[in-house]
Amino acid sequence: MMAHRETFVQGETVYQGPRFSLRHDVVELEDGRRSGREVIQLPDRVMLVALSPQGGLLCRFQRPALDSESWELPQQTVEAGESPWQAACRLAQTLGLPQGEIKAVGCLRPSPAILQQAIHVFALRAQTAPGEGWVALPQLRQAMVSGAIGDLRTMAALGLARAAGWQEV
Repeated sequence: MMAHRETFVQGETVYQGPRFSLRHDVVELEDGRRSGREVIQLPDRVMLVALSPQGGLLCRFQRPALDSESWELPQQTVEAGESPWQAACRLAQTLGLPQGEIKAVGCLRPSPAILQQAIHVFALRAQTAPGEGWVALPQLRQAMVSGAIGDLRTMAALGLARAAGWQEV
């Protein structure tokens, strides 16, 4: 495997918004040349793979950037001073799910070349499906294959959960 190394030289925030910031960095390449990099800074998030005998939980989000709805795993921002596990427990509580069954399954970096954000993936098994949004497992798998679930983070989190031993996915 070939390693590519860049050394950070300096950075400057060029945009600071309420939800994200944009930083312009200068890096030194292996051959001594300097190059610019743009880095989007977003707070970390948690995603929850919730499974029950009835299926898996998906939420419908309106995504204005796509001018459509998107079926995705439940997710939320990790607040300042909060651990990812605490954020996952808060999300489970909001969804009416048992918090004690939450297990960390891994971490995703959606676009490490330009995005400074981690998505911490947690999973839990619920005994029953407490409300709407639960999709039977065969339909969940079909939605992934057909493209009905088009969110890359959701697809990756489901794959990560399966790789971590959650065979129901």
